[in-house]
Amino acid sequence: MPIYILHLNIRQRHFIFLIFCLVFFVGFYSCISSTSQKEKEFEVQNKLKDSIRNAMKDSLQAYAGTQEKLSNIVFINPKTYDFETAEKSSLIQHTFRFINNSETPLVIIDYSISCNCTDIYFSSRTIFPSDTGKVRLTLDPRNKAGFTKIYTCLITNTTEKYHKLSIQGFIN
Repeated sequence: MPIYILHLNIRQRHFIFLIFCLVFFVGFYSCISSTSQKEKEFEVQNKLKDSIRNAMKDSLQAYAGTQEKLSNIVFINPKTYDFETAEKSSLIQHTFRFINNSETPLVIIDYSISCNCTDIYFSSRTIFPSDTGKVRLTLDPRNKAGFTKIYTCLITNTTEKYHKLSIQGFIN
C-alpha cells in the first residue's frame, strides 16, 4: 500500500476505493457495450448479405428460360495472384477481370471466402453479354504470418459453376 494512503482516515480510504471501483466498472461496461454494438453491426451485415444472396437467387430463377443456355466466362488475368511478400501493416488488393463471352447474362449467384480477413467487391453481380466484370479481393494481413493463401469461390450460372480465385504470398 502506498505511504500516502496510510495517512488518510477510513472515510477517505473508502471514498478512494469507491472512485476506483466506479472507474473500473465504467471502463469494463464500455468494453462490453462496444463489443455488443460490434456484434449487432455484424448481425446486420450478415442479414444484409443474406438478403442480397436471396435476391440474386430469385433473379436467377427469373432467367429460367435462359438457364438452358449457360453463360461463358473468360478470365483476363490468372485466377491466382501471387503478391510475393508484404508487410502486416499494408492491405493487399487485387482485381480479377473477366469477360462474359456468351449471349446470356452472367450472374454471380453466391460466393464464399476462406478467411474473415478478406473483403470482396463486385463491379456488378450481373454481367451482360460481351461486358467485362471485376472482382476485387482485399486481404488484411494483420493476423497473418508466413506463407498465406486465401480463397474465394464464385458460384455462377456458367458452364463451369464454380470459379476459385486466390491470393497468395509471404507476410513479414
